[in-house]
Amino acid sequence: MKLVPSRVPVMEEVDRIIIHSLKDIGCDLDEDIQGLEEFSTEMVVQAAARCLKIIQPDIDISDTLPQNMASRFHLSCAIAEACKGLGYNGDVGYQTFLYSNVGDVRRVFMFLIEKLPREVEKQLEIDVDPVSKLITDIGKEIKRRLDLKTSVKKRAMPFLSVPLETGIITTDTKLKESPKEWKEHVIHHLPFLTEQTKSNNFLPSAIVLNAKGLHIKSEVKSTNAANNHVDQNAALVSSSLGSEDTWLTMMESLIFGKDESAKSSSFNNDRSGVDIDHNSPSSVSKTNNDSVNEEELIINEDPLQNIRKNVEELQINIKEQQVVLDKIEEDCKRELIITGEKSNEIEFHRKALSLLPQAEENLGKIEESIKNMSEKILSLAVKWESYRKPLIEKYIGVKSKMANKESQNEKEHDKMKQLKGKIDVINQQLVAKRGIIAQLEEDYDKLPKNINRSAYTRRIMEIIGNIKKQKDEIEKILKDTKSLQKETNSLNGRLERLFAVCEETIFRNTKKDEFSKRTFKLLTTLHSDCTIIGSLVLEIGTISREITDLKEQIEVESSKNITANLERISADLEQMKAESKSMTNQIKKLQSISDVHSHPLL
Repeated sequence: MKLVPSRVPVMEEVDRIIIHSLKDIGCDLDEDIQGLEEFSTEMVVQAAARCLKIIQPDIDISDTLPQNMASRFHLSCAIAEACKGLGYNGDVGYQTFLYSNVGDVRRVFMFLIEKLPREVEKQLEIDVDPVSKLITDIGKEIKRRLDLKTSVKKRAMPFLSVPLETGIITTDTKLKESPKEWKEHVIHHLPFLTEQTKSNNFLPSAIVLNAKGLHIKSEVKSTNAANNHVDQNAALVSSSLGSEDTWLTMMESLIFGKDESAKSSSFNNDRSGVDIDHNSPSSVSKTNNDSVNEEELIINEDPLQNIRKNVEELQINIKEQQVVLDKIEEDCKRELIITGEKSNEIEFHRKALSLLPQAEENLGKIEESIKNMSEKILSLAVKWESYRKPLIEKYIGVKSKMANKESQNEKEHDKMKQLKGKIDVINQQLVAKRGIIAQLEEDYDKLPKNINRSAYTRRIMEIIGNIKKQKDEIEKILKDTKSLQKETNSLNGRLERLFAVCEETIFRNTKKDEFSKRTFKLLTTLHSDCTIIGSLVLEIGTISREITDLKEQIEVESSKNITANLERISADLEQMKAESKSMTNQIKKLQSISDVHSHPLL
């Protein structure tokens, strides 16, 4: 079945470009085909499906037209939906591919060819070597990865460290509780390092903690190198353990380093004795050396434990004494306040007692002072009133001004809110337009650049020339219609005036002359007949316009060639009836066979 030709002149150059593009993507088209009007339904479906597969490789559409009408319908609907999904704005449906004309197919193919990628490799229908296929797939994937736009993540994790509590204390650390209580807290209540901070801050905090430990280790090493009389107990312990010092052991040494150095003189004799035993001749056996080392460790560990216990007891006593001292200080402050109050009372009573021997004179003096004070109060009240009135008036004026300013500020604030709202709307529009611009730029980059557009430009120039010609003709027709309208209006005015003058002149003589009466009657009938003729002419013009519109509609409908499409639809309907009839016959045969198998005895 061939496509139905459209009434629009065939764009031969555009058809050649479309056919050439379809051949490039691997469509099986004959060399004799020169235009889209020679395309059959199978060719249209094959070309559209091939274009969609290249545009969307993951789409599942067959490029061969099936024989069954139901399958044809479903395939055409799937192609139409895929075109709509790509953004085709025209009228597209199953009829576009099964019962369409050249114009619809041309528009669909132009849209699909514009959506094709820039570089489309020809799909050769030959068996490809798996190795070469793998190499080409790797190259395509590398090219796709290189074409992707790189972007920098906006969110970054800041290096924010938080102090972590390991439970190890130094001599400089000030504890609120005793070492025993601190030890219990560390064992039972201190959380792990990972639970003391957030996951984002754990790594920086651990790095800072490790750096501090390394710094302490370096300081301990430098102090050990500077001091010549180093305690040999640490050396014996480290040799017995047989491992290197970590920064944790160094921190432990810092805890009790000063105490051990203070008590080092008391244990010199023991260490010297140990050294003598340690530097004994080689005749001493290995078992004796082990026992000597154990004794040295026991001797050196006992003083440390005693010192620790003494320190803990002293700290507990200091705490208790500090509590007692705080209570005493509070009692002293309270007693000082009470004594101050009592001294004030005593001073007041002393002054009252000094006034008792001369009570009458003192009362007179007090009354005079009271009168003087009342007079002063009255004079001050008068002065205050003289000052208060202008101040109140000024206050009222300032308050009214402030109220006016507040109202103005509120108005300005409302204006600012409106401006902010407008700015937000403009920013949203700007963001949306920027997104549209970016999308359009991406679409423009995806458009093929190597297509010869001379035919399009030539056709556009022809259309522009035709539009100019049509514009000139329309302007000429408008001028003619305007001039005709003016002439008709002037003639109608002259005719009305002539009729009015004639009626007046003839009506004057109607009473005197019978001939004038007849002429007046004929004039009125002529006037009415002329108006009827004018209305008929207008109706004829409207009818002629309607006729031309109907002729154009008839031409449009005839260009669609509905009769041919109806014939094709009726043929497809007959085919569907035949298919349904054959299917019902097959179903009946299968039912009869199943009945025979189900009742073999009958």
